[in-house]
Amino acid sequence: MNERAFLTVDLREVGAGMTRLQAEGHVARARELGRNALEHSASMALSAGQAMMRLRLTERLVRLALAAGDLSEARTLQDHALAFARDKGLAASVWVEISLRFAEARIDEAWALAQEAQLGTDQPPTPAIRRVMAQLAIESDEIATAEAMLRSLLDDTPGDVAAFALLFEAVSVRDPDAIVPEALARLEAGQATPAQVLALDAHCRHGDIAPEDLLPLLTRAVALFPDHAGLRRCRDKRAANAEAAPLRGNSPEAQLAEIKARMQARGAFREIAAARLEAMSALTERDLTRPVMAQSHGTNIAQSPMLVGGDVMLRFSGLADTGFSHYIDAMASIAGLNVVYLHDKKRLFYCNGLPELGDTLDATLDSLRRRLAIYGNVRLSTFGSSAGGFGALLYGILLGADRVLALSPPVTTLRDVSHRLNDYRARALLKRLELRLGDGVRDIRQILERHTGPVPRIDLVYGADNKIDHAHATHLADLPGVHLYPLDGVDTHNTNGLLSSLGLMPALMRGDMACLDGMVTR
Repeated sequence: MNERAFLTVDLREVGAGMTRLQAEGHVARARELGRNALEHSASMALSAGQAMMRLRLTERLVRLALAAGDLSEARTLQDHALAFARDKGLAASVWVEISLRFAEARIDEAWALAQEAQLGTDQPPTPAIRRVMAQLAIESDEIATAEAMLRSLLDDTPGDVAAFALLFEAVSVRDPDAIVPEALARLEAGQATPAQVLALDAHCRHGDIAPEDLLPLLTRAVALFPDHAGLRRCRDKRAANAEAAPLRGNSPEAQLAEIKARMQARGAFREIAAARLEAMSALTERDLTRPVMAQSHGTNIAQSPMLVGGDVMLRFSGLADTGFSHYIDAMASIAGLNVVYLHDKKRLFYCNGLPELGDTLDATLDSLRRRLAIYGNVRLSTFGSSAGGFGALLYGILLGADRVLALSPPVTTLRDVSHRLNDYRARALLKRLELRLGDGVRDIRQILERHTGPVPRIDLVYGADNKIDHAHATHLADLPGVHLYPLDGVDTHNTNGLLSSLGLMPALMRGDMACLDGMVTR
């Protein structure tokens, strides 16, 4: 029987078909099957049981639309579900409506509805409901309440991975420095499973924890669970990206040889890494205009060896970076650039400045102006990828740079704007920014619209097929000075790695955007 043949006959079979398609990874086909079932069953004479199945099918489609970030379809389906439930005298799931209002950033309404739903029953809340309540508490700034709810939930269901991850999201909002010590304490007390420890690595990828800070936790977890392959892989990956020793070579030739040897030792375990190693292998000391910076870690700011008369670039690390890259500095040397490297260990998208340079953003900018004065009357550019791209945009505009190069950057850290762009990443970071800084300098569009000075040339490079990066870039598309470079057929967020592997980084750093000819969707 084909899928369409039973759409008006057996809603139970439709549900089973959707489950099968989802299990096989065909979520879009599962959604299409469900939508067709709704359409074909609209004119059916339904029994009470069939009507309930049709309601639950609609709510399932709401959840799938939410998971896909399609809020418009989710709201249309949910309104249909509520109308259908009223017409048939059925009880719709209040938690679907709560989840949708939460996704729509109607936090106060969602929180009030959740409290009302919980007070209206004598039944103890399920773990899933308790997690939703805790998430709403986090979004409503009730951080202490959320932590208490989640600690209680973990007491009752110790292996709950989602609750564990949510707990440390709440801890991250309150005090990110407390994440690893508390996680270590839970691990030593036997209150953390390997799966829960790995959940913290997701926090690391989302920016809540610095990669280098996670390594002690992973090392201890491997010691306690030596047979767990997933923990070992994660530990080894973080260790490979941990602090690298300074370069020992005193000449460009020796430094290049050392960089190549280190890249070879780490292994080309990905296609991008292999291509980057190949591009690096072709370089000789004659390609460099100055020595490569020896330092790689230990501070939030560093400067490359000076090239007299060379233009200057401020390079902003992203959330996934653990320090300053010898490879990037080699590319900058080829481009003929002096570089000032900046790293925001506090992980606040550079919005609050850097401690080494000043207590505030304004103080940091003043300090940078003084540092930049030593280079003389040269062109200034800013460069960053991902969250570093936000820093490059922010500082490039406020410092009056000549040019900004941002690879796959977010252009806002305001939650409401991010949600309108279907971006729900780095929730704890955005909440922390909100609580500490307010709206301030957290939206590039707003900054550009009220900026009265010269606007730098802004080059935004991103994967045309990456929906989130595309949404952020096009959010600035109509503003003066903004130039978009959507890379055709590219869906990765890691455009920095991709372009490095193609050997294009020196040209991009110099501002030669023609190097992307043939790659850009027009």
